[in-house]
Amino acid sequence: ITKKSGLVSAGAIAIFLPVFGHFSFNMFFLAGLGAMRIVWMPILDISYDILRLGDISYLPYMIIVYLPALFKIDISTVIPYVIMGGGILIFILGTQAWMFARFNKKGVATFWIYRFSRHPQYLGWIIWSYGLLIYLVRNSSLIHFKLTYEMPSSLPWLISSLVIICVALLEETKMKQKYPDEYEAYKQQAPFLFPIPKFISKIIILPVKLLFKKEQPESGKEIAIIFFVYLVLLILLSILFNAIDFLPRSGLWGFPKNVFPFV
Repeated sequence: ITKKSGLVSAGAIAIFLPVFGHFSFNMFFLAGLGAMRIVWMPILDISYDILRLGDISYLPYMIIVYLPALFKIDISTVIPYVIMGGGILIFILGTQAWMFARFNKKGVATFWIYRFSRHPQYLGWIIWSYGLLIYLVRNSSLIHFKLTYEMPSSLPWLISSLVIICVALLEETKMKQKYPDEYEAYKQQAPFLFPIPKFISKIIILPVKLLFKKEQPESGKEIAIIFFVYLVLLILLSILFNAIDFLPRSGLWGFPKNVFPFV
């Protein structure tokens, strides 16, 4: 993470483009972008499963489809489209609000969708790409031919999402420097990405509080440290997630079959 926003944005794009290229290979009008997946190819020389070290990302999807599956209702095929559509809608609403604020020369956008998210464009992008991740893993040849050209997408998606979140954190440090009182008051009213219960928020920010004794990193160095800390934690959770998936499915872990993304 650097202090120059232009370099930060360029770095985020550089990391995300190969991920998008992997997704776009399955979209006929963007198939040429699939060549960007070559960036990830050297990792496959070590192990094909390295790119599955972000599989904990599938847990929200499993939770969403779990309850309907108990009643033999399969929503797993429609959910990716709902998630992608929701992400696009949030992105558009965020962009409209941001443009309105700029045209009216408002330093801090605090209205419309910005009342529910301080970074709606980033949130919309992450949600849209998550829907695309689920769609890809449910519809690509990876399901049937694991040794063909398709690669796992969970780790690339996880890395790109963490980078986007770090860019949002870096933008917040600049906003606090530029509009200290106004932005601090706004932070008390709107959540970082989306509203979540307070106890969940405390769990999420626990590593930050343990490392820096505060709820949010406030410098480029701290943001970079947090990026790697959360990446390692999520990789470890993904290893545990995959280990459990290899065990016999019984008890609470015996989810209905259509809950699992690779089924």
